[in-house]
Amino acid sequence: MSGYYTSASVLFTPGTRAVSAFKQLQSAGLTDYKTLNQLDILFNELHRIGLINKNDITGAGDKIKALWLFLSTSSGTQKFNILRPTTNTSDFCLTFNGGITHGSNGADWNGTTGYASSNLNPNSVLASKNSNHIMYWSRENITENTVDMGYYLFGADSLDIELFAGTFYAHNCGNGGSAYISAATGMDGMFINSRTASNAWYIGKNGSSLATSTSTASSLPNATLRIGSNAGSPNYYSSKACRAASIGDGITTSEFSSYYTALNNFFTALGI
Repeated sequence: MSGYYTSASVLFTPGTRAVSAFKQLQSAGLTDYKTLNQLDILFNELHRIGLINKNDITGAGDKIKALWLFLSTSSGTQKFNILRPTTNTSDFCLTFNGGITHGSNGADWNGTTGYASSNLNPNSVLASKNSNHIMYWSRENITENTVDMGYYLFGADSLDIELFAGTFYAHNCGNGGSAYISAATGMDGMFINSRTASNAWYIGKNGSSLATSTSTASSLPNATLRIGSNAGSPNYYSSKACRAASIGDGITTSEFSSYYTALNNFFTALGI
């Protein structure tokens, strides 16, 4: 087939990477070709920004190593790393654990046992401690004491997003007891923790920087990161539904602004 039709009967020819992602979603029950159209638009935009190579399905050269879009209403459609869409954990297909509701609100953790293993260890996947990011898009403004993504351990090198009692806290390759930055904000939105140099990192929300730090990176955590809870101890389970999440190399504040716009346009176009 040389082209596909959207629900508006408009013929378009998507790129190879979008087709690959959509075929996996189809196999899990998501069959609306509008999703394929919007994936193609999203991949083109992420390519323009410089966050992925839309022409290389292997992911070589991607700044974003894994991007999870919690689409449709089943674990089958929500588990894929949309950039390397296979069922292999080596391609960072999620492993869901505990109590989770998979619905139109995304992946909604129960706050006591539910989380997803990313199957991604930054120490073995990311090239440098001086270039990294994690992103968590919360659908709910809930005040609770949680580590919503990553790895935190007191006294150890940590990388996390904590939407904790009305304040966004984060550690980035520094001591889990002291090397952190924070900003008071609502608990819903697209949150990022990104390091772009050995002595430069920031936290941001919805495309804008909230706070910066010059603390030096020590080392990447040698742990498989979680989404929905802390991979360290204690677990600090979240109950904030997740719309999207990503892990990869460092993303600048300018790139974050464009990244937010691209994802927001994607979800808005699909009405989710």
